[in-house]
Amino acid sequence: MERKLKWKQINDVIAVEPSDDIYCPYCKLFYGLDNKMMLRKSVLASSYELEYTNRVVDMYYKCSTCDLVIPFGIPITKEHYDKINKMRIERGIGDIYAPTDLWGKDKEIKKRLKDIGYW
Repeated sequence: MERKLKWKQINDVIAVEPSDDIYCPYCKLFYGLDNKMMLRKSVLASSYELEYTNRVVDMYYKCSTCDLVIPFGIPITKEHYDKINKMRIERGIGDIYAPTDLWGKDKEIKKRLKDIGYW
């Protein structure tokens, strides 16, 4: 039985974080590896169809071994959405946040990004 991932709201531009590490299901299934996935981007969104009453943060996690990307759509409160949106505007970030500071902490990912011109 699969475990259910839980999310908690945080006071950071990322907006939410998982309660547990996220592992790549593809690498586990085919290679037997427990590869921890890294946050690729965080996107604030609200639903136009419902007059902007549904607010979510879309979190995209990527495996650094097989490049699988898994999106998660996490509902958040209007208050949290407004607070994070304001924080992002003040920092000049906007709706999409790519945490490049986190990517630089992993030596292999930093090397791969440097090879394609990120640093």
